[in-house]
Amino acid sequence: DKLPMLIRAIDVEGFGVLSIRYVYQRSEAVDAIHLLFLHDSFLESRKLLPLLTANHPRIHVVAISLPG
Repeated sequence: DKLPMLIRAIDVEGFGVLSIRYVYQRSEAVDAIHLLFLHDSFLESRKLLPLLTANHPRIHVVAISLPG
């Protein structure tokens, strides 16, 4: 399975530009809320993504790969 991977350049004062990798998966539910999932690796979000159907908790998952 392929994760919906995105990369965003963020300018951090004192550190320069960081390339932040993240997974963003929308729920099938239109009224879902966003969940920022912080873990050692965004790969851990693979357990959550299959649950994003209209019959499960209504959340959009944003899973960030923490730099460093």
